[in-house]
Amino acid sequence: TPPVVKIKEGEPAELTCIASGSPAPETQWRRLNGSLPVTHSIKGGRLQLMNVTHEDAGMYICRATNKEGTAEGFATIKIKGTVPRFEQSPSSYMVLPTLTKQTLNFTIEIFFSPEIADGIIIYNDQIENGTVGDYISFGMSDGFAEFRFDLGSAGPAIIRSHQQLTLYQWYTVVLTRQESEGTLQVDSQPVRRGSSKGKSTGLNLNQNMFLGGVANYSKIDRFSGFNRGFIGCISYIKVDNNTIRFDKSLEKVGVTDCEPCLTKPCKNAGTCSDTRDHVGFTCHCRPGYKGRTCEGVGERCSPGVCNKGRCVNRGDTGFDCLCPVGFKGDRCQEGSVIETPQFDVKSFMSFPGIQGALLKIKLSMRFMANDASDGLLLYNGQRLHPNRGDFVSIAIVGGNVEFRYDLGYGRAVIRSKKNITVGQWHTVVAERYRRDGSLILDSEPAVKSQAPCCSVGLNLALPLYVGGVLNFETIDTDKVGVNRGFKGCISDVAVDDNPIDLINSYVKHRGIEQCTECLLPCQIEPCVNNGTCIPRGQTGYMCACGDGFTGKNCEFPLVGPGKNRTCMNGGLPFPPSGRVCDCPVGYAGKRCESGKLFYVKQSRPNDFIAFLSPQSSSLKTPCRSWATAMPLAPETMTISIKTTTLEGVIFWQGQLRKQKARFMYCTSSILKLFPLSSYELGAGPAVLRSRRRVDDGQWHFVKVFRRSQDGALQIDDDEIVNGTSKNGARSLNTPGPIFIGGGDDVETLTYGKYAASFRGCVSGIYL
Repeated sequence: TPPVVKIKEGEPAELTCIASGSPAPETQWRRLNGSLPVTHSIKGGRLQLMNVTHEDAGMYICRATNKEGTAEGFATIKIKGTVPRFEQSPSSYMVLPTLTKQTLNFTIEIFFSPEIADGIIIYNDQIENGTVGDYISFGMSDGFAEFRFDLGSAGPAIIRSHQQLTLYQWYTVVLTRQESEGTLQVDSQPVRRGSSKGKSTGLNLNQNMFLGGVANYSKIDRFSGFNRGFIGCISYIKVDNNTIRFDKSLEKVGVTDCEPCLTKPCKNAGTCSDTRDHVGFTCHCRPGYKGRTCEGVGERCSPGVCNKGRCVNRGDTGFDCLCPVGFKGDRCQEGSVIETPQFDVKSFMSFPGIQGALLKIKLSMRFMANDASDGLLLYNGQRLHPNRGDFVSIAIVGGNVEFRYDLGYGRAVIRSKKNITVGQWHTVVAERYRRDGSLILDSEPAVKSQAPCCSVGLNLALPLYVGGVLNFETIDTDKVGVNRGFKGCISDVAVDDNPIDLINSYVKHRGIEQCTECLLPCQIEPCVNNGTCIPRGQTGYMCACGDGFTGKNCEFPLVGPGKNRTCMNGGLPFPPSGRVCDCPVGYAGKRCESGKLFYVKQSRPNDFIAFLSPQSSSLKTPCRSWATAMPLAPETMTISIKTTTLEGVIFWQGQLRKQKARFMYCTSSILKLFPLSSYELGAGPAVLRSRRRVDDGQWHFVKVFRRSQDGALQIDDDEIVNGTSKNGARSLNTPGPIFIGGGDDVETLTYGKYAASFRGCVSGIYL
């Protein structure tokens, strides 16, 4: 007997146990956690059950015994569901009583899984004097769900689903009719509507209903829309909330049993089990999901719940989906991908404010104007108008590009010498160091100027705006020079050479669409130093660089003894941080060309290495702070560790006087030596704990990632652990030293959070 036997209720079942040995063994049947059914019989090792019921399902055990020992075999009886399957080999259909006697309105709900793109599911009509009169039909047409009905007048109503259905997926379709008006809805997709032609409002049906196919397609109405049968499974049909009994069918032809769980109906990693009810199966959903096929979401964030959007828990009352640009809907389910944003005067995008711009700042962007009117390209300020405050802006004024900034004693205005060209991409680079500023438009020479004496610091506290602002009444438009947003496309915005991900890292946006009028990317000749431009879609490109150069636009010369490297001393080229190179601990410089490599090996309990950050010391240090100037720029740290001890601080960087910190820590608490990554932005910590122990004396690779409030921790190739700090600040302010391996007084260093230094090996640290 096979391990699993599926039987319909009411049918007989037989389980066979064959045992051999010397002497011949005796066999005995029993049932796990229960007694054998009353109607059972045993003959020669065969267990026979008559009229199997749902209660007979379970595991049965055959034990074979002789003087040499005992052996057991197992078989499980499962009850087949009640879901019919239509195969059309060559024909399949069921005949049921007339669908409805309601002439003016009805509601039909059908739950099914299609396996082909065309085929009739429901057909019912009226025959008068041998001619088809009124009728209703529903099925699959070119992959769409299609509903038709004709009230015997001038033509049928034809209603199609919003989009094509995916084969081998389960769908709930609701059909309604109110006199001559009808609707069709697939799951939670938009409701589709249609009307039958003519003045008749009553539907009169007097024939039996066909399900899954018909006996003779030449006898159904030629406008019914179908000429072949349905292939797939139909779980149930409800008419005005009454379930149609498939077991009461008048005739069945070519209909077999569907095993719904084999079709994998449960979405989002739910598990399926057969049931006896009219549905035929049930899905056991993971936390965060609900619905008949686990297609819906519950009250907490869970993977994929917001599709391409970001999920934010809303206390105990549910969650919100923050949709990326171009998408909308409760679950970000509607829309299309935007690669390059297009602005239309009232549009804007906002991002966390610029940090680290006190003494210097570099802004760069590309734009294409749809007209020559004035418009704001970029703005970041200190205070809302009418309060006085510093600001920095880039705008189109009178056909020229203007770079303006105010340090508190009056504005600096730097104006390009040439006008922009409508419909052409331009590149602008604006830089400021103390009072001095410069502006470069495309390849023209830099235009320079100064802010009035005598302040040299630029203080920014408000959000960074691109393409416009939320409300122009909140900025000093006289100083900025414009009072309206930009009309056109913007891309490649960067602050201090750190790119801003316009599509995925915004805080707010309004009126953003896909740029449709841009030149093809290679038409703007982005590749320098004899690089060759290769287009990638409508808005992307890549540069094939010539000898001796590298970078997105071939703008960086190769370095090293052979002039063949982007980074020296093991640096990682073009990391997500936006720099040219991410240097290993102990090296610095744009290409990791300077510094000394440090390696921590078998640290004793109080051994540590401290690197002073530039903010806290005048010493030239071989390691920079892990905090970045842009709060939305991604930050990554990787490190390899080997230890057999239970706890210890591996990495720490925090403020010297305030209890704000960022660190990675291995803690004992209840779980011994599960790597723990934490960071705090001032409003409360995020704590990420791995699921793997690392106190096994083996090398483990640890990766920590943070962007704004979101963080992630991964050990080796394990599943990533995600976390989010509490609402508040989005960037770290950590000017204190970086400690690796611990400190003189760990408890004081970590403000009482931790007590032990790390003991073990540390290698391959990259920030």
